[in-house]
Amino acid sequence: MTTHCLRVSRNQSNFLEFAEDVPIRFLIFDKIQKRFITEQPIVAHTAGFMSHQFNAYEEEDGTIVADMMGYEPGQGESGYDALLVENLLKEDGGIRDSKLYRFRINAKTKSIQYENILADRETILAEFPAYNRDFMEKKYKFGYIVEYPYKAGSKISKIDLDARKIVASFAAPDSRSKDAVFREPWFVAKPGSKGEDDGVVLVAAGDIKTKTTTLYVLCGKTMKMIGQAEIPTFIPFGFHNRFYSYNDLGLKSNEETNTNQFCEGKGDKCST
Repeated sequence: MTTHCLRVSRNQSNFLEFAEDVPIRFLIFDKIQKRFITEQPIVAHTAGFMSHQFNAYEEEDGTIVADMMGYEPGQGESGYDALLVENLLKEDGGIRDSKLYRFRINAKTKSIQYENILADRETILAEFPAYNRDFMEKKYKFGYIVEYPYKAGSKISKIDLDARKIVASFAAPDSRSKDAVFREPWFVAKPGSKGEDDGVVLVAAGDIKTKTTTLYVLCGKTMKMIGQAEIPTFIPFGFHNRFYSYNDLGLKSNEETNTNQFCEGKGDKCST
């Protein structure tokens, strides 16, 4: 997918130049056959800056559904211009409103339909979408995002994509809520589970007041806190996160780790 012009300069801070007269274009690549199945880009007939992707899957009739966060045209800027230090320090934070787009791409007719998934909100100040990766390239229902990203007072929200609305949210408890800066969440499925939201959401938040960091473990169904781990230092803000299990790392876990305490802790149990 292409939507902007790339320009690199030593003397200018903006390395992405947004072209409002250039529409969003999609190219489809077949990873099995290792070739493009589109000879020419499929045009969406709207301009926009797409940032982070949610998920994408193919329906029975061959239509490709692709969900992603995007910014509408704004004074020739790309979505990343807002992340420059001089913009983040502005009173309004410099972050622009975004939309959660759903594109429906028909490679046969070379046509695209698109819509705002959140029917009850025209725009949303959000970024860093996450979902159950076991449903990658499959039809899915739930997603998780950071509302008010990059700023103190952010929160994590759960989206029901079928109902097209936010159904639950989590903010740092007590007095920390106004000082917490949440990073990208990561969903970890419960071992052996079949339910899409049967698992936990891991998300770290830096506290700008205490200069510490907390890892929160949230129930994927209710968004209630199951537990937390305190880190006595402020971990610098980063874009992306990842969870690795013992198996992923090729390590053997001890008996204590093998004990299934998946939804137990000082917080609420993970139940509907």
